Amino acid sequence: MGLALGDFSFSAKKYQPKLAFSTLGCPKWSFETIVKCAVDNGYQGIEIRGIQGQLDLPLCPEFSTPARLAASKQLVESNQLRIVDLGASAQLHHADPTKRKKQLDDARRFIDLAQQLDCPNVRVFPG
Repeated sequence: MGLALGDFSFSAKKYQPKLAFSTLGCPKWSFETIVKCAVDNGYQGIEIRGIQGQLDLPLCPEFSTPARLAASKQLVESNQLRIVDLGASAQLHHADPTKRKKQLDDARRFIDLAQQLDCPNVRVFPG
């Protein structure tokens, strides 16, 4: 059953938002604690902004090797959760070519990680 509004059609079957929380609110928690909290409190998704104080997610031990990344992904999936987005610090508003290149490179590292985690979104600061 869908809802038509003007020229837009919304279908409950096509888009099901997930109840999620951000790890920004629990900066010292381990990845296992984050997943357990999500499960225990009925969440379906997690925004990963940082893990144990590390905001540069590609540097987190949980994603540091293909085996660790696969184990982290499996932990999320086996608990019927989804990583709904990765929170990057990339600031894309810089006009200076050197600064802009560094920020774009940082965003690309997060995009690469998101792809490996089957995560559909990466949050950046557009300016």
